[in-house]
Amino acid sequence: MTGDAAAKLVATKIDPPQPRTGILRRPRLVSRLIDQPLGRLTVVAAPAGWGKTSLLAEWAGSDGPHTRFAWVWLDADDNDEGLFWSYVVEALRTVRPNIVSAPPDLARLPGAVSIRDVVPLLINDFRKADGETVLILDDYHQIATRTIHDAVSYLIDHLPGSLRVVIASRTDPPLPLGRLRAAGELTEIRAARLGFDEYEAHTLLRSTLGLDIEPATVRQLWERTEGWPAGLYLAGLSVRDRADVTSFVEDLARDDRNIAEYLAEEVLDSQEPGRRTFLLRTSILDRLAGPLCDEILAATGSQTMLEDMERDNLFVIPLDGRREWFRYHRLFGDWLRHELALREPAAVPELHLRAAWWHQRHHSYLRGIDHALAAEDVGLAADLIEEHFYKAGYGERATTSRLAAIPDEIAMARPRLALARAVDELTYGHVKDAAHWLDAAEQEGTAVGESASEVKLLMVRGLYHRITCDVGRAAATARRALEAVGDVSSREYAVALGQFSSVTFWESGPEAAIPLVRETIRRNEHLGLADEGESAALAFFLAEAGDLAQAAVAARRAFEAVEEMPGSFPTIAAAHYALGRVKAAQGRTEEAREQVEQGLSLAEDHGEPLLSAYGNLILVDLATDAPAARDYLRNAGNLIKDLPDPGRLREWVANRERRFSRHRPVRTARTRYVEELTERELQVLRYLGGALSQREIARELYISHNTVKGYVKNIYRKLGVSSRREALTAARELDLL
Repeated sequence: MTGDAAAKLVATKIDPPQPRTGILRRPRLVSRLIDQPLGRLTVVAAPAGWGKTSLLAEWAGSDGPHTRFAWVWLDADDNDEGLFWSYVVEALRTVRPNIVSAPPDLARLPGAVSIRDVVPLLINDFRKADGETVLILDDYHQIATRTIHDAVSYLIDHLPGSLRVVIASRTDPPLPLGRLRAAGELTEIRAARLGFDEYEAHTLLRSTLGLDIEPATVRQLWERTEGWPAGLYLAGLSVRDRADVTSFVEDLARDDRNIAEYLAEEVLDSQEPGRRTFLLRTSILDRLAGPLCDEILAATGSQTMLEDMERDNLFVIPLDGRREWFRYHRLFGDWLRHELALREPAAVPELHLRAAWWHQRHHSYLRGIDHALAAEDVGLAADLIEEHFYKAGYGERATTSRLAAIPDEIAMARPRLALARAVDELTYGHVKDAAHWLDAAEQEGTAVGESASEVKLLMVRGLYHRITCDVGRAAATARRALEAVGDVSSREYAVALGQFSSVTFWESGPEAAIPLVRETIRRNEHLGLADEGESAALAFFLAEAGDLAQAAVAARRAFEAVEEMPGSFPTIAAAHYALGRVKAAQGRTEEAREQVEQGLSLAEDHGEPLLSAYGNLILVDLATDAPAARDYLRNAGNLIKDLPDPGRLREWVANRERRFSRHRPVRTARTRYVEELTERELQVLRYLGGALSQREIARELYISHNTVKGYVKNIYRKLGVSSRREALTAARELDLL
């Protein structure tokens, strides 16, 4: 290019970026660019502020002496093809001045001649070059001219080995990326990789910016910004002047002027009006789908808009592989909602109302409730809570905060809503309040001729009786609920059966409860329902019946289920009790005691008197000295003393008290307090006093031979003996026979 032609160009548009202070080095990503083979094209695509240019500048300053970097800063004026290629050629001449033989004054050439007159010359010139040259086209999203894209594509397809093209863009460039990707000629670095990890966020804020903030606050900022580098940097600058850092982090999007101005200038204001409106109005949604956005906007084409915005890297994150559901980057979404409230406050309630109706039609009740409440339509919210309560199951806890938003006088006048309030109060142990709402559900329903479903009412009554430890009434109510369910294949029947199996243990013992809980688990599996509670109960019942091998299997299943939903099921204590029994049978007494104590702690924390009392009884069995056993026995007695009807717990406590009062230790290698035998073990022990073999005993009891062998093994362990004769002798000494 002649001196006159070059003088018409803005020289700074081909100057590489200079190192900046306060920028975190990214050796993890730079090594990816230096050490691994790159394809013909490298695309660094991400929204504004994700460090695209900073990464490429660091790479340019870190690579070896044989690689040279030509840089072009693009803007909207460069959509003129002659001007575009003028900058490309001049940038290449700054690093390879002797090899570029493009024609002079490209800016004056007709637009369609670039492929014929420029690109072949560049390709041929670089065939003769030594070393490697990297051409970086920064802000390529500014280019909209089709012929420029075609020419760049032609250049990439015919690149010689000494030249590589790198495009930094906020959007995917309209080039044949799929073909290059399939051929292994495309290297991609996107927002997911550009985002800071927690360590990098810590380094930026505490080391690079020199901020004296707690690691917990760093983590908050990192989570709040989702690793967005510009967001972290701007937040770090703002933290310097904040006295209350915690509040600032919580309200980051709307309270931080630096971030707000950045998002407004770099993102929102640069969008065309239709997309800007879409962004603002759909920001009320935490999950976006094309049909849902169409509904709230009273428009069509939202799915295409979402896909386009994802392709343009506009802070839109897909939530599934089919690209049906999306969400906004959290900080960006929060800021959009704040802007919507400022710019269109009157539109906000109507948008929420349309979203609530859509979710109601699609049975997505919890999100529908949230939108109805945001629209301040309490009536619609109440309707949705009732629908959710009756379709999700009486034990659903997700409506707690939503129920609290419904005034008491409205809930009191709606029987089904009052019943939902009763369940909610029971869930959190507010027994008196639950009784109040249960009565309201029945009385108001009678008064207005609108009743809560009989099955639901019975199940909640049964739950109330179990929590208040009125076992007889809980069992009777559970039976009535089972009888009232019309469809035995329904979810309601499975829930009612699970409730009945639980109270059956306390009313009749483990043998009666085991088949019921097994059937509950089978039905839950068929319906796709979680059964962590039933698995814990099964483990507990099996252990108390002496089937320790199966108890261990059920306990593991219960613990695996709870790992996926931590803290969701207080009676997982039952699985701890079962494992305690298993470990005791293995002679691991200390580990057994730790398991039972862990379960007991859970039962006590969640206000479960029946489970708490039984945990103490197991500790009586595991005690190695009389004083400790007496303490546990006293605890169990005190826990059930004032209960309305603790079922067989009174009998089980009394049995231990009788045995304790007449106890004489069995003299073995280790003298210790004898662990109580279960009823089934006592039954097997009595058969051992006769002439029947173990196999014959199994036939008499209608159980397997292996089960009898397990009972006998437990009996020997508990009595501290090793033979049938010794067991019978010890049992007679202890008045067990």
